[in-house]
Amino acid sequence: TFLSKFDFSMSHWKPDYVMNTSIAHEMPTASSLNIETTYAERILHYPILLLGYVGINMIGRRLMFPGSLQIIRFVRHQYLLNGRVNLIVSYCAKRCLLRTPDGNTIDTVFIDRRPSELGQTLVITCEGNAGFYEIGCMMTAIRNGYSVFGWNRPGFGESSGYPSVLSEINAIDTILNYVTEQLHFPINQIVLYAWSMGGYSACWAAVHYQDIRGLILDAIFDDILPLAQRQMPSFTSKLVEKAIRYHFNLDNVHLLKSYNGPFVLIRRTYDEVMNLIPNRFETNRVNTLLLHILPYRYPHIYKFNDESMLLLREYLSANEEKRAALFDTYCSDNLRIEIEIDNYRSEHSIISYPCSFGLYCN
Repeated sequence: TFLSKFDFSMSHWKPDYVMNTSIAHEMPTASSLNIETTYAERILHYPILLLGYVGINMIGRRLMFPGSLQIIRFVRHQYLLNGRVNLIVSYCAKRCLLRTPDGNTIDTVFIDRRPSELGQTLVITCEGNAGFYEIGCMMTAIRNGYSVFGWNRPGFGESSGYPSVLSEINAIDTILNYVTEQLHFPINQIVLYAWSMGGYSACWAAVHYQDIRGLILDAIFDDILPLAQRQMPSFTSKLVEKAIRYHFNLDNVHLLKSYNGPFVLIRRTYDEVMNLIPNRFETNRVNTLLLHILPYRYPHIYKFNDESMLLLREYLSANEEKRAALFDTYCSDNLRIEIEIDNYRSEHSIISYPCSFGLYCN
């Protein structure tokens, strides 16, 4: 429409797409979380659960998603406005308002690069806990010539609601239905590019849309729990665990184990958030994610606590010079490895995990 070429407030804008309310998602049941408890903890289960719920909604949500705070939106208002103007004027972006099954409206923007070859691929960006599509990671994909779809999670920018596990899931599900049904991108031409906290929604989408072209996971964590416990006093550790597991269980390892497609992990070596101890590479949560996924996907190559895993831990903890030396020592026979990989792919056109690669390798 004519107005879609201009910047405007979306508070009274009619949704461009409405997702069927009958397919709203629900939280996993507590029984599926397998939290081990003592007898005393079982007695105090419901009081602690209630206290955790209050803590998550009063404090935890604001700590995990500072971008939803009114003060942050006020401070960044001009930056967001300038960012939207740049997207609309420089890249002919089109804003769309999507309504999720749980009633939230999601502010989105779409840049169509079709019919160029790269433009046939759509990159959907998922921002971090203080990121917005106006000033987030969209520009990386835009500058490389792809079609790009950005969105602000519930409670961010002009999206309604507030951030939570359910609102995140319902938002990304609505987006994927919109881009396939209305924008006519095949699911196998969609790449999900996630930064930090956006990794959860991207991993969830990958599990439920297995035919996507791939995942790019930049500075994401394995599990939100260690990061949450680090921010709180040690005596609240058990309370934080129960609050997270029952109310904000962002567990990317669990999700990635259910995804059979390709993904790329980008580790921010000096990331002050993902490193539990500043400047200590071995405490980076991307390491932990990789050390869980590799033994699951390739059980005949990597086994927990065997020599290969110890070597991998050493490699991930080393500086650039030492990593190069380790690679030269243990990975010199690249040609043979590539031949074995090609042979396995020719014999297994459909790959699922755990896989048997390495079972017959010498």
